[in-house]
Amino acid sequence: MSRSRASVLVTVCIGMGMVSGVQAAFRTVSNTPNFPAQYTSLAAAIAASANDDVILVAGSETSYGSVELNKRLTIIGPGYNPNKQSALVAKITTLTFKAPNSTLDPSGTLLLGLDVTTVRGSISGASAYQRIQDIVIERCRVGSVEPSFSKNWTVKNSIIDSSLAGAKPPNVCDGLVVANCIFSGRVSSYDDNDVDALITNSIFIRASGTFSQGAVRKVIFTNNIFYGASPYLATHEFCTWNNNISCFSTNDNF
Repeated sequence: MSRSRASVLVTVCIGMGMVSGVQAAFRTVSNTPNFPAQYTSLAAAIAASANDDVILVAGSETSYGSVELNKRLTIIGPGYNPNKQSALVAKITTLTFKAPNSTLDPSGTLLLGLDVTTVRGSISGASAYQRIQDIVIERCRVGSVEPSFSKNWTVKNSIIDSSLAGAKPPNVCDGLVVANCIFSGRVSSYDDNDVDALITNSIFIRASGTFSQGAVRKVIFTNNIFYGASPYLATHEFCTWNNNISCFSTNDNF
């Protein structure tokens, strides 16, 4: 993500705050000594933030480690492949959306331009009916997306390297939408999963084997390309296939 694009994003965020009447605070984070910011720790910036605040994270050779989110924030990095001479990304090991009680809720968070090994949902002492809702992950590079306890998550314009994993009830995810993504990893679910998901306009790329592992149930696949990734697996159940293309796969059945 270029500086000009980041500037546009900041301007848009400010404009949204002005329109909605919300006075969002902006915080900068960098753990690189020659690139000073308000915070050197992403966790500290999150702790200092309130709902609807915006955190700008600088690219770095050093990971920002693992963090937990229990409030609604916008977190913006430089992109997963910045178009500049020093193409450093904002790398996070594990980002956990955590809602330990009804007053602390990360629902509505936007992640933009980050490189995250694992993104997942977690609710302490949750019932089967609690959900972390309306999370948007955009223009990120993610190893694994694990949307437990989720509803209406959207992953778009991103790269998924390892897996998009559902969850075993009661840790279910509902209404997941994945659009315009590149999968070099797999879609995987636990047995007896109850995923109601849409995967659309995405590309699955694998040197060999299937695009999925384990039971994949109740997923709608629309307008996708499977390149070297066999779309069919015997453990698929209640899936819908519309306008998909498969090539260089050992099993091209849908």
